[in-house]
Amino acid sequence: MHGKQIIGLVLFSLITACSPVPVSSQSKTPSSADSTVNSLPSASPQAVEEKSQTLQADSRSSRSHWSGIESSLEKEKPYAEFREMALTSGWVPVLDPACKSNVGGAAEICDRLPELVSCSADGYCKMQWQHRQSSVKLEVFTYGDYGKWNVPGQQDALRMTSWSFITADQRSTETSACPAQEFEPFLQAFASDQAIRNTFTLPQIQVTELANEDLDTRVVTVPKEQYEDFSIAYADGAFHFVDHQGNIDPAPLMVSREETPARMRLNLVERANGDYFVKYVYGMSEGNSWVFKRQNDCWYLAEDPEAPSP
Repeated sequence: MHGKQIIGLVLFSLITACSPVPVSSQSKTPSSADSTVNSLPSASPQAVEEKSQTLQADSRSSRSHWSGIESSLEKEKPYAEFREMALTSGWVPVLDPACKSNVGGAAEICDRLPELVSCSADGYCKMQWQHRQSSVKLEVFTYGDYGKWNVPGQQDALRMTSWSFITADQRSTETSACPAQEFEPFLQAFASDQAIRNTFTLPQIQVTELANEDLDTRVVTVPKEQYEDFSIAYADGAFHFVDHQGNIDPAPLMVSREETPARMRLNLVERANGDYFVKYVYGMSEGNSWVFKRQNDCWYLAEDPEAPSP
């Protein structure tokens, strides 16, 4: 009798050992692919696959921008050398409106280095860049005398100490319904409703501005919360110029599809990729222009590509 019990116990033990043991979901460490799929909302298999492919493509694109600048990221490297490389590799300064208060005093360095965010009293500074063609940001930290960063023979006074890449989601509004599927009605809605402007403006806008009294220009990146230079309103069935005080000119801007701008005309020029270049001329020389990028089945204000007249 005891022999049968022992044999039975041995067989039970073997069967139990061969059975799969359930794994706790809390103890599982998901791979990056698991994380991507698990973050997707419920949808058809085709929609999930298309979304996954889009995210993977964006990841590859971001990585290509990193690799283009990584060779110039070195500790103790003069910041002036890195800066020249960044500007020629598609990176633009991210303008921080709090720079002068962060630095203190006259803070003229904020005008000379528009990517500057802050500097401490003991010589540590933080700079911020963004790539032109993606939402990838690059934070660079330096140490030294920033007043000599571009003085010939003394450029090593300001050196790099560390850096980090940050990815920001430029598609934060992808679930929002587009106001219209033709550009002119879309722009009418954009120019007449602040909520629509907030929704269909990218988080960072690339702005071309005057860099000095010699009328040289530079490109900087401005957070949409600080961008205030969209100067068109749509009211009473027409587009109108808006001045810096918010006053709307009663004279209408007539819509034109011509590429050559003309006074009191609003030019809407479609590009081959579906983007739109929008420009107007007001008075003798005043005017402005913008680029609306086509993405997520709509358009988003993305660039202010021309510096204002002096």
